[in-house]
Amino acid sequence: MTMNQAFGVSGRKEPEGEAPAGGIAAVCMPGEPNSGSLEAIREGDVFLASGECGRFANGTDFVAAAMAR
Repeated sequence: MTMNQAFGVSGRKEPEGEAPAGGIAAVCMPGEPNSGSLEAIREGDVFLASGECGRFANGTDFVAAAMAR
């Protein structure tokens, strides 16, 4: 199996605005972030600037916590 087959890429041109056969349609994002996104960006910037450690020390801890739910 090729990578294209694995990911559903048919290799043929689709009409504009249509998803590739077996693929996933691209999501159109608005030009500007909404108020919730802007708030999350600000919170992330403040956290990163603080230099504090997050709740999880590494990716393994994060995945383990997610899987425990």
